[in-house]
Amino acid sequence: GAALAFIADKPSAPSRLAATGLRVEKNVVVNPFRTDRLSKNHFNPQGGAIAIHSGLSTDLLGETGVIHASFTDYRVAYTNEADFLRGCDDRGAGMVVNGKVTLTLTDGEIAHNCGGGLIATDFVAHRELLGLKASFWSWPRYNMPGTAEGEQRVLLVNSTIENNVGSLGAGLRAAFAFASNLTLSNCTVSNNLAWHWTAGGTYANTSLSTGGGIAIATAEDRTASVSLINTNVRDNVAALHGGGVSVAGPRPVSMHGCIISGNTCGGTGGGVHVVAGNVALTDTRVEDNRAVENETIAHHGRLFHINKEARERLMEYHEEVDTGREPDIENYHTGVTWARVPGNGGGIYVRFRTNLTLERTELLGNSAYASGGGLFAESHCRILTDSLRVVNCTAQLRGGGAATFQSELHLGGSPMFDRNAARHGTGGGLHCERGLVVLESNTLATLQGNEAVSGGGMSLHNGRLQTSPSVRLQLENNTALHKGGGVLLTWYGQLDLLPSASMTVTGNAAAYGGGIMVEEEGSLTLAGNSTLAGNSAENGGGIYVTGLVALQLEQAELRNNSATDGGAMMIDSLDPGSSMDLDEVFFVDNTARRAGGALRILDTTLARCLYHSCSFTGNEASAGGGAVYQENALVNCTPTLAGNSAVYGADLATPPARVLLMDWSVCREGWKGESNNTCTLEVSSGHPLPTLRLSVMDGFHSLVRTFREEVRLETSAGANLTGEVAAYEGGAITFDRAVLSAPPNQTYPITLVSPDLEDVPTPHIQVAVRGCLPDTFLDQGYRCIPSAKTCPPGKYMVGSTMESRACAPCPVNHFKEATSDAACTMCPPFSQSPLVGAGSINQCICLEGMYLVQSGAAAGCRECPYGAVCAAGQPMGVREGFWRPNASASAGNIYACARPESCLGVAAAGGSACAGGYEGRLCSRCAAGRALQGAECARCGGGLVG
Repeated sequence: GAALAFIADKPSAPSRLAATGLRVEKNVVVNPFRTDRLSKNHFNPQGGAIAIHSGLSTDLLGETGVIHASFTDYRVAYTNEADFLRGCDDRGAGMVVNGKVTLTLTDGEIAHNCGGGLIATDFVAHRELLGLKASFWSWPRYNMPGTAEGEQRVLLVNSTIENNVGSLGAGLRAAFAFASNLTLSNCTVSNNLAWHWTAGGTYANTSLSTGGGIAIATAEDRTASVSLINTNVRDNVAALHGGGVSVAGPRPVSMHGCIISGNTCGGTGGGVHVVAGNVALTDTRVEDNRAVENETIAHHGRLFHINKEARERLMEYHEEVDTGREPDIENYHTGVTWARVPGNGGGIYVRFRTNLTLERTELLGNSAYASGGGLFAESHCRILTDSLRVVNCTAQLRGGGAATFQSELHLGGSPMFDRNAARHGTGGGLHCERGLVVLESNTLATLQGNEAVSGGGMSLHNGRLQTSPSVRLQLENNTALHKGGGVLLTWYGQLDLLPSASMTVTGNAAAYGGGIMVEEEGSLTLAGNSTLAGNSAENGGGIYVTGLVALQLEQAELRNNSATDGGAMMIDSLDPGSSMDLDEVFFVDNTARRAGGALRILDTTLARCLYHSCSFTGNEASAGGGAVYQENALVNCTPTLAGNSAVYGADLATPPARVLLMDWSVCREGWKGESNNTCTLEVSSGHPLPTLRLSVMDGFHSLVRTFREEVRLETSAGANLTGEVAAYEGGAITFDRAVLSAPPNQTYPITLVSPDLEDVPTPHIQVAVRGCLPDTFLDQGYRCIPSAKTCPPGKYMVGSTMESRACAPCPVNHFKEATSDAACTMCPPFSQSPLVGAGSINQCICLEGMYLVQSGAAAGCRECPYGAVCAAGQPMGVREGFWRPNASASAGNIYACARPESCLGVAAAGGSACAGGYEGRLCSRCAAGRALQGAECARCGGGLVG
């Protein structure tokens, strides 16, 4: 007790201490843990500015004293900021209470103390328990022999505990081994820092840095209790666990009407951290708390780096998800990896058989670096809730709103999971793994607007959702980038809906299973009042099923869902042993942008009809199967069908089953029947093939009218097949003007190639290539080219034999004007033809610096005269400073002007041009309104005229 020590160690009448207006400031406890000064083998509790103790000098087997203390309008603070920031663990607490003490603190403040704000313990221990501090969270599970009993009562009313620094429970630490009680009413615990200092003043990563605001520990065999009433725990920091409140031990801790906000931890439990506890929150808000990893924060004017060692395995998980690879599931679900990494439980974290009750509690805007943005529970915890609201919480891995591992979560009343996100993992709203989620009777549970990579609304990974009578479950507008927009059932995940319960899955979206995704031994049972409506996906707008699964839908309704394939449902490849049962399911107004307006079945091993008793009404597909598109046509499958539509197979369709040739008249042998389906075409090499028209039929004998991939023709090596891409119209594939160039007198197969036609029987088409017709010859590209006798303008004859004669274009600087077998003529001197195939002398143009004389003895290209401009192929022009009478004047009629600036000249045809104010021959005369003044024609002024 640096300022005040009050000790009563005799079992006489209670000692009393009362103070009003007390101020205790700037006191320092020197060496509060000096073990060499212990007497009678006792552990001297940590010292404080104020110390209130009963039984310090009493033998452990004897009795202790009793103290009743009260402080009103008090302040206990250490305000020397320089010392305060130098390192706090060796400075002692603000107030220490030990043993049988009844303490009442009203209308006061405990602030800026080192070693904690208020420490309350009800026991005096043996020296052998000197390690108590280091094992603070483990001792409550065991009896404590060698302790002196001391029931304690601590009541804080309208008090503030702020800006304290301590290694365990920086604001308030309560350790009760007996039937003690702590109550905070209308108090504020804020801006405290749980930080364990080493001798060098640096952080040591131990369990001591726990409980930034409040730390509570109770023993198993006593009836201690802690109550927080209308108390605000905000902006506290714990380097390890429990940024706001940390609880260990089974005795009840209740929070009523409290606000736990803005707290931060570097381990688990940003707002509340509970181990082996029994905690109840009623009408409490847990808001904007964080469980972080590898982050530097500012507190008390200093920077603190919490959890400075990054977890590489966590980063590997992020990379696996971001690159689309499936994460290492087994390593991540052992309970020693992802469940225990730092950064779990942004709002609340509970573990080891904790009982947690949340009544009318809100988890708002909390975030977790790893999992459980709002709530995280592991190791056989039981959580009972009534009208829980989890809103805008985020996590990087699992459970943006809540994540449970080997635990039970009971949801009652009207629980709401709204706009939560698991940014790199599963379960945007809720993730349950190896545990149980129970919807209690008459519960209306809503998961809406949540986001994740998979399981946007909820993911059950070897977890089970159990419903009770009269339960209503709503999953609305949730989104997953990959699988299960509303729900993901994977690795034995199970959702069972009782007939008396109801579920609506609406407006959810994902790549696979917009509403629900079932995979990897997942199980889905919907009996009775279940509706999946308005969901969307690339595959399986309402439901997507793959692998070894169990699926039972009875009297469910899938309405207005949409996808590229399987508007309402897609059944992918199933493993042997899967159980599938669709009983009286209603598929209404679903849409597929490709195939299977309501249902698409990719599995080719199904030997029975799954949808015999189902009803398909008003479904639509842009390709095949307005109602159902399946890989094989099954007999005795007669569902109720009405008003479905598709490009082909308005009700039922399969992929292409066979290809038929529609016009056999093009074949040399004609039609020989289905048993000899061969067509031989005869053409000359390089000539177009006859038009081929083929029809594609599905397993239900409907014309397949659309194809996902291009259909083309191919032939054997050594031949070249070119031509137009196939055209599709009216269920027919038409190949027109295809050309086969190949050595003659051989037969070449023609094959239809398309991913849509793999393993589909197609007509056997072959082409018999004849030799070239008379007056044609075969060129190097195996094309029959007509032999040339005369050549048109611009071309001349090449080849010495009839088979080799051909017309070739005139080379550069040559032309040919008539149809004949004559050679091309060279362009006249000083001219050129820059292109091949010139058919007129007019295409020979004069070179640069020359101009063309059209007629007379001097006709041809002539050298450009002095004062002229001659561009290649252009008429002669005049330079600046020169003049000629008109454009047709000869080269000898270009004159230099006396005043060069008066003659503009021209660069092309058009005659001469005079500058402004000049006119006449050689632009030597002043224009009207101007007169010669000096050497230029100036404008007349002052009433004068020129």
